[in-house]
Amino acid sequence: MKIKTIFLKYFLSLLTIAFVLSSCSKSFLEKEPYGGLPTDQSILTVEDMETAVNGTYAKLRSADLYGRTVPLFADELADNVYISESNSNRYLDFFFVIYTVNNGNARGIWETAYSAILNANNVINSSLSGTAEIDQLRGELIHINATQPGAHHWKKNISQSSIERIYPKEQAVLF
Repeated sequence: MKIKTIFLKYFLSLLTIAFVLSSCSKSFLEKEPYGGLPTDQSILTVEDMETAVNGTYAKLRSADLYGRTVPLFADELADNVYISESNSNRYLDFFFVIYTVNNGNARGIWETAYSAILNANNVINSSLSGTAEIDQLRGELIHINATQPGAHHWKKNISQSSIERIYPKEQAVLF
């Protein structure tokens, strides 16, 4: 009985040591994300770029941005609508111009806008170049970046060489 206990003790100790040593390898700790690709591998062809541009436009159509909230917000500030607790009880904070830190509608606008800016910057900074179609797609995304809420921050994330591919230094461009 005592021999079985000693054997079991050493066996469990060796098993624990083997498990700990095998779980600490680099391949165990550094996994690629299952739901995405690294940025430098995601846009390799014009079709990939078109798909990414369509995804950016889909972000803009979101209900938190131009799909509902931003146009409604503008109408509420212009007094073109009447909202109260009795007729909808939605967007009352915008209607009464009450902005708080935990305002979900405002947070949705900013989060969706910055997500669209991030998507656009990933496409703009891709390594593809050389065709008019690629330049057209980059130009569309530069415009999207410039027109989003918080657009004054986008220039920090875009490389100057990406802009120069579309607008050569000889042309006068105000950026």
